[in-house]
Amino acid sequence: MLSFKQHVEQLKKKLSSRNSLLSKLASSQWGADLATLKQSVLALCYSTAEYCDPIWSRSCPTRKVDSELNKACRTITGNLKPTPLLALYKLASICPPSIRRDGIAKAEREKQQLDNRNSLHCHQGVPTD
Repeated sequence: MLSFKQHVEQLKKKLSSRNSLLSKLASSQWGADLATLKQSVLALCYSTAEYCDPIWSRSCPTRKVDSELNKACRTITGNLKPTPLLALYKLASICPPSIRRDGIAKAEREKQQLDNRNSLHCHQGVPTD
């Protein structure tokens, strides 16, 4: 059976180390402003979490990755854990991971369907009688 469990575990560790860097950047006395922290989160955490996302996200639970992305958003907004996730992402001006995943998967599928070099271009499903 094909499993992405090991990949998700490594990704969680990578995101955790990047979150610790972000927390140091945010909690220092001089601190970084919200725009800088948001760009840092998008560049360091989200780009890593979304790499090849359409491939593995449908085959395994994404809770571990989502929890690290939640921590990153808490870092940039300064909110605590009791803050509802939808409010947290609204304050951070970042779409929740599930919505971002769906958008990325949809964009990849459209790209495959529209590219005439792709073997799936103009592919018609098997007719059912």
